[in-house]
Amino acid sequence: MKLILEYEADSMSVTAVIINGSAGAVHILDNVYINPCVLELTDSSGKPVESFDEREIMKYNTTPESFEYKEVKPGAKYLVRSAKFEKRSPGMYRLQWGTYKFENIKPGNYTVIAHWPVEDVPEGKFDTWKEKLHSEAIPAVLP
Repeated sequence: MKLILEYEADSMSVTAVIINGSAGAVHILDNVYINPCVLELTDSSGKPVESFDEREIMKYNTTPESFEYKEVKPGAKYLVRSAKFEKRSPGMYRLQWGTYKFENIKPGNYTVIAHWPVEDVPEGKFDTWKEKLHSEAIPAVLP
């Protein structure tokens, strides 16, 4: 299993996909509240851009439903998340990545990494993938 992160400069979008490189099908829990894909955004000086996890102020169901377990066949890609940097005001952007909100991002050069944490994934109907995945760091430029 591999987590791939892509940045499309024209649309200023970030996309994370999981690729199953194993010989057999794998089930993953795709629930933004229980098992979120976490995005790490770092500016050109190496300083992390702060994000706010909306789960901190909300109530949500922590019991996964059967339909949230997705089968990823051998060699298949599974879209985990995709989001666009949105221009909010002159010289400022925002990014909503699942429950993670990045606000007041200045134009500049950034490094982006995605993490599939798989922390405390509840037992479900399927034998679920439970190893952490990390993408390679990719550059993102906000004009």
